[in-house]
Amino acid sequence: FMPWAVPQSADCFQDQLIGEEIVRVPVFGKRCALTIGQGAGGSNYGRLAFDNLGDDCPEGEQGASAYEQLIIDGVLIDCEVGEWVSSNSGASVGKTISGVETRLATGGSCESAYSGSQQALDDASAAIAAAGFTALESPSISDGIDDFFEIWRLASGYDPANPAFGLETYDCDPAPGFQTSPRNVTALVIEDIDPPDPHPEMCSANTCYRLLGFVRMYIEGCSVVGGPLVKSCQGLSGSDFTVYGRLLSAVATSDGELGFSYSGDIQSFLKD
Repeated sequence: FMPWAVPQSADCFQDQLIGEEIVRVPVFGKRCALTIGQGAGGSNYGRLAFDNLGDDCPEGEQGASAYEQLIIDGVLIDCEVGEWVSSNSGASVGKTISGVETRLATGGSCESAYSGSQQALDDASAAIAAAGFTALESPSISDGIDDFFEIWRLASGYDPANPAFGLETYDCDPAPGFQTSPRNVTALVIEDIDPPDPHPEMCSANTCYRLLGFVRMYIEGCSVVGGPLVKSCQGLSGSDFTVYGRLLSAVATSDGELGFSYSGDIQSFLKD
């Protein structure tokens, strides 16, 4: 997991009528913020504290340095829907910036392992678009950046009648610690950044979030207010620094509070 929580109010979820109930459902391919700088939601804006020992989901080591290291490495830990996780009140924008930059640089670029050409990338992009999936970006094999189409492929057995499993990962960069690319990450879904009961007994005095589910995200880039999306996430500064990701799949259910399960517990497809 990354130390980031995405609220169900985020742009990558929408209201949908399922039966007679309106639920929040994931919009695959939609961009939403993975973390926003202080001043745009407070220092606890979905920034989480995990125990690096990997034996405790709800509580974790506080502080900016611990938070930065979790961004770089992620954490392998057992967490279940319905459990609680603590915010990291010591997280800082500076450590967010340096952590993201280090993470993306540590994994190298897909060009170092990708055997295709620019034409192959263009063909992959065209195939996904022709299948009806939302276009994500214009790939470039020469930019030294892991592009979406170097990491994800249209499944060879893609069936338009069953688009839930239309994409599959391509192991372009098998660096230790990363599965296909450091841009492929897993984040936790929470009810709200400002929950009705922020300090239940399950956690410490920090804001405590109940987990509603898990989502697979592709780190698309970063920006500051009024500026362009920078795929490398480098050279940016300021308290409004924001990391953006594309929602690729949703895993697990949340007891009906989110519409993850209406077409399967594991979904991997993009839609307009």
